[in-house]
Amino acid sequence: MDEVKFGSVPPLAAESHLTIEYDIRKIDLFAAHISVVLRSRLLMLLVAILPTFTIWSTLTSPEVKSQPTAVKVLTAIAIYLAFFALFFFLQTLWALGNILFRKHRGVLGRHTLQITDEGLIERTDVNEAIHKWPGMHKIVSGPKYLYIYVTETNAHMVPKRYFTSHGIEGFEGELRARMAKARSQ
Repeated sequence: MDEVKFGSVPPLAAESHLTIEYDIRKIDLFAAHISVVLRSRLLMLLVAILPTFTIWSTLTSPEVKSQPTAVKVLTAIAIYLAFFALFFFLQTLWALGNILFRKHRGVLGRHTLQITDEGLIERTDVNEAIHKWPGMHKIVSGPKYLYIYVTETNAHMVPKRYFTSHGIEGFEGELRARMAKARSQ
């Protein structure tokens, strides 16, 4: 097994598919926040359930109770849409405030991910970390980002815009192979 050396020199050309470099920008953080909101089943369940009391109280009020069914259905839909719009507006404001007023040292800027026998090494200008293969959780390939989950809730978000499709697929394939090998042992 190769010894993992932090701060090592760039890989040989034959191993270039084992290392990728990319930049995380503020727009990437915004996309990550919105992605987390949309992927959270619990949050989506809460968003679906929370307006039910308001809808119920509105539909049982004397003014609406005597209205035709079509009006009641349209009222319920309007309340849900207003709630969803308010929820996503507040989420957008939260994300923008977080992105604009925090420094995000070690998150924004240049990232290097290197596949080694020991695990996945991540380097930025402020940190170096190794995620060993048995602890890696999963890989999710979206249309614009490759999410490498190093735990159930912590992921490296790799923007695909920096790579040819062959380059990112080679890196992803190698990651999947190493993770599968670690699981089979």
